[in-house]
Amino acid sequence: MFIDKVIIRKPSCLTKGMINLNELKLIEDALLIAVNTFLNNSTPNATFCLSDLVGNNNMPWPEPFSIIHNKYVEAGYDYHDAFVLSGRDMGWILKNILNSDTTKIYAVPNRIYRNGKQVLHYRKI
Repeated sequence: MFIDKVIIRKPSCLTKGMINLNELKLIEDALLIAVNTFLNNSTPNATFCLSDLVGNNNMPWPEPFSIIHNKYVEAGYDYHDAFVLSGRDMGWILKNILNSDTTKIYAVPNRIYRNGKQVLHYRKI
């Protein structure tokens, strides 16, 4: 649950029918494990973002994270566009699971620039 109200939306790969609910559940479970692993192995006030959890530009992503990227490639998107779109979808999936996690409260303390792009960082409070 976020301190600030966040508008949650479905990732576009789900609304376009590229992945099914079972694949989405696999990705959500793996992301939640990655979040908990990061939090258990970091300092109490550490912030994290999606790239900390799935490997940033280290493509190919491991399964099940690569499912979304592969579906975009199969749909005819080039490798780079598929990478950008799958990253956006993974960001929305991360927001959804953090918002639905009732055991912890997350805050978005700031936006940090990485490689010239604004990146949301989260922290557990």
